[in-house]
Amino acid sequence: MDIKIDARLPETSKRLQERLVEKKITLEEFLTECAYWALKDGFKELTPKQYPSNKPQKVIELEQKTIEQRNAMDWHRLFVDYPQVEQYYKAYWFVKHINFANLSWLQEILSYIPEDDTLSRKRIENRILDFNMIEDGLDKEAETAKQTFGGKEI
Repeated sequence: MDIKIDARLPETSKRLQERLVEKKITLEEFLTECAYWALKDGFKELTPKQYPSNKPQKVIELEQKTIEQRNAMDWHRLFVDYPQVEQYYKAYWFVKHINFANLSWLQEILSYIPEDDTLSRKRIENRILDFNMIEDGLDKEAETAKQTFGGKEI
């Protein structure tokens, strides 16, 4: 099999790929080096993004409805009549997907870091906790809203 290495890739990527293709390292070693590379050069980007805090009143009203009521709604009409609702949900889901992707990547690179490298593992585990705190905060916020407005479990 002839594998070509893209010249546009960063030097570290090219070097790692070349070593793998030339069988100088195993796939496991390659993945471990990639994990350390992510820890060294990309770790600061792997932080949880904050959800939009400017929740429009109409969104608050929607969150009080049951799932059946929300499923029966004409969302297209709602978004036309209340563009701020669509803007809020687009921002919310954008953050949700970014956070999910970053959290998944952190969990994956953690799996490639050797057990005896406790410092690196702890660093990643702490960052994973940061993501969990953001999601737990959303759950607590939803619970508080339910209690405040007499909402029901959906």
